[in-house]
Amino acid sequence: MTILIFLPTAAFVLFFAACPAQKRCWRAAFTQAALYWGVAVFAITEILSLFHWVTRAGLGCAWLLIDVAVAAGVRRARSRSSAAASGACTALKSFESTFRKFDDTAASYIAVVLILALVGLTALLYPPNAVDVMAYHMPRIVHWLHNRAIGFYATHVLRQLMMPPWAEYAILQFHALSGGDRFDNLVQWFAMLGSIIGVSRIAQLLGAQYRGQVLAALLCASIPEGILEASGAKNDYVLAFWHSGILARSVRAVSAGLPGGTQRKVCLGDRRLGGFGLPDEVDCLPVRSTTGDCPRAFAALVPSPHHAVSSALRLIGAGAERSTLRAEHTALRQPPGTGITRAWL
Repeated sequence: MTILIFLPTAAFVLFFAACPAQKRCWRAAFTQAALYWGVAVFAITEILSLFHWVTRAGLGCAWLLIDVAVAAGVRRARSRSSAAASGACTALKSFESTFRKFDDTAASYIAVVLILALVGLTALLYPPNAVDVMAYHMPRIVHWLHNRAIGFYATHVLRQLMMPPWAEYAILQFHALSGGDRFDNLVQWFAMLGSIIGVSRIAQLLGAQYRGQVLAALLCASIPEGILEASGAKNDYVLAFWHSGILARSVRAVSAGLPGGTQRKVCLGDRRLGGFGLPDEVDCLPVRSTTGDCPRAFAALVPSPHHAVSSALRLIGAGAERSTLRAEHTALRQPPGTGITRAWL
């Protein structure tokens, strides 16, 4: 029944083909399609849980219905379908022009592809085996499938109940449809791919030329911690991917909202950029304003693409550790007669 995993994969491809952002940039369409797919994952899991249908059959039928509905919409909207084809052709032409003359840009492309291939092969060959994965990431998925619903259950590992669940929702789709953990690591690998695409998009919005965008993608792909995370079943790179997408949309929105020629400094603590609260090591990079006939630039105090991804990887780990310590401290303060205190002690 491994073939069932192609149902959610086909849904993403159809979402990508239906995105109107293809007219502007295929990388923006990739992030938008991932957003649609993420909403579908959340909706399917939560709705099926209400009826205790979180099973292989239930998930398979739900994804089949989504594939049919989106495919019908793409077929009716022929203009969008042609735009998607033109966007794909533009991407292929850019790749072709890159490799016509082998230089450092082409070498960077090859390095990114090689890193992605090796990490993806590692993710497929080796099952999830990290300590955190075995402690609460994978056990919660097994409990959900056993209970056929997403809900609380008896456990002394509070992280299985309190940690954000979306990454596990995504892993649940492949785990249930394939009947095992063979493809569970691919969620993090896909998040790595999306982060690389998102970082190159951020570099483009910050005014980098084509060569700078490729080098930014290589910088993202070569983060040591990211390479380790992308071949496992944790959720750090998933958060980094969403951060890169939000940051790209925020930078584009801020640059589009400023009148031509306006000189302003924008920091990530600004509410318009979501208040990421990233570290102070930020770079002052030019962002082109999209308003007016002539492209104008303003100084934006924003983090480099490397900081956007690596900082997200660090912050989620620190925040999760603080939340876990608070929860464990609260549990240990309960009366001695409670079962959870005995389990911890």
